[in-house]
Amino acid sequence: MVDRSELETFLGEASARLGVDKITARDYEFKTKLFKQFIADAFLPKPEADGKKVLINLQNGTFEINGQNLANRDFDRADFLTYQLHFDYDAAADCPKWKACLSEVLPDQQRQRF
Repeated sequence: MVDRSELETFLGEASARLGVDKITARDYEFKTKLFKQFIADAFLPKPEADGKKVLINLQNGTFEINGQNLANRDFDRADFLTYQLHFDYDAAADCPKWKACLSEVLPDQQRQRF
């Protein structure tokens, strides 16, 4: 989230770089109107959530959990994901700490696979 005053300042500075007179670009009324215009024109409707899949953004793609399917796929801006975890997906990765924890709290191997 960006604070309104920060965004107004940014828009004023951007307009000055784009050729608006510097005095005008620093005027509070100009920046307020510019902010209101930005909000009016930049509105993007929130996409409807698909309750049948989970998307996790990773460094090397988007990991999709969809029913029984698990797959890492290319990024898609239509997903409107605003976060990204700081590691890659690796299907061949070994998880010794997770396996040890799971064996401790859920010793039944069949339940672990579930």
